Amino acid sequence: IKSNSNVLFIIAAGNNGADNDVEPHFPAALNLSNSITVAALDNNDKLADFSNYGKKSVQVATKGVSIVSTVPRNKKAPLSGTSQAAPDVANVAVQIISANPDLLPYEIKKIISETVDEKSIFKEKLTSSGIINKKRAKIAADYTKFFPISAAIKLAYSKLPMEEDKPLVN
Repeated sequence: IKSNSNVLFIIAAGNNGADNDVEPHFPAALNLSNSITVAALDNNDKLADFSNYGKKSVQVATKGVSIVSTVPRNKKAPLSGTSQAAPDVANVAVQIISANPDLLPYEIKKIISETVDEKSIFKEKLTSSGIINKKRAKIAADYTKFFPISAAIKLAYSKLPMEEDKPLVN
């Protein structure tokens, strides 16, 4: 991964329900400029019970429970895991590249990580403290054609503000 700095790697965080900063799960715990490690959320936007996390090593989260997937014999079935969440982030990366093919892997990572919907419950679990926001990331990518990345991200937030972080009711 390190020797392929011109490639962006989207990595599943792991399914042990563990902190990758304390119990490293590789390659998820690497935290390189050209990798994004993804945790899985349940259907209530909480970290899935099985999902690994890490304030220093896991960047973002997205849905990873009951994702309709293709299985053998050309059938579909709901599957859960961080490997089901990672393709959602890969999809966002492709949309960003489509908007601006000149962006480098670390710039795509910055856009994805810094356009999240921040949630206080993820402050100690994810480096970004948030859930990917596909629309905001795409808006930021569009703006990078005319503005530096940090300015593009700020403009994306002005166009699509973050919703208020409401405490979850248990």
